[in-house]
Amino acid sequence: MQIFNHQKGRDPLYKIWNSTKENMIIFFHSTGGSIVFADATYPIEKGAVCFVSAGNLHYTMPDDPSTYDRSKIFISVREMKALLGAVPTESNFYKLFTEQAAVYAKVPQNEYSMLEKIFLDASNKSPNDFSEARISSAFFYLMVVISDYATHQIKTPDTFMARTIEYINSAYANEISLEQVCKVAKMSKSHFCRKFKATMGITVMDYIFKTRIAVAKTLIASTDLSISQISEECGFSSISYFCQKFKEEMGVSASKFKKDSKHIKENKKAL
Repeated sequence: MQIFNHQKGRDPLYKIWNSTKENMIIFFHSTGGSIVFADATYPIEKGAVCFVSAGNLHYTMPDDPSTYDRSKIFISVREMKALLGAVPTESNFYKLFTEQAAVYAKVPQNEYSMLEKIFLDASNKSPNDFSEARISSAFFYLMVVISDYATHQIKTPDTFMARTIEYINSAYANEISLEQVCKVAKMSKSHFCRKFKATMGITVMDYIFKTRIAVAKTLIASTDLSISQISEECGFSSISYFCQKFKEEMGVSASKFKKDSKHIKENKKAL
């Protein structure tokens, strides 16, 4: 389980996110803009909480990306199943978090400070001070709050977008052609390109590139793999091309990003 408290300012991927193997909860501290799930759009409001189940797509469009402020928790499918192990499978609570692609909840002000404290404690404390059991308990509390104040539930239909995103999530490490993607989407090239760009605001090849960069960013920050290994793991044709594009996208070189991530980890351990 990964907890990030107060991710402030523009996220390099603030318009687009796909969660392939992890469920996610987003807690908004800012106001303004929209969060989009398939064809559904909801406002980014202070105190709103969104649950996005693994494998589903959302993207956010803040009015001013520099003031975008949100906390996030990522929890694996395996951890999620363990948390729900004691919940009756026929209950509405169980179905809410296993059958829905996303859930949007507007939390009242009296719950806001408690939610903020959960993210702050879980992200800043060392494992000895904030044990995995307490983190799991806190996450379950968040799920209960979402269940209590859910205003919208979103099911992901079998659309060309769902098929496309699922395919890219599973194949980004390999060479992907536009022809292959169109075949998966079951659409002609011209129709698909027009529909994808209208839905996402970028071309499908740009989306594949951003997916690879997002995965590379995670691997650089959380593993001991070399930059060369990560380049290959993420489907880039050469390490030089990867390093060039990573710096263009992130504003820093892959090696500096790795060094900075290592320092952040060491500082957290020292707390």
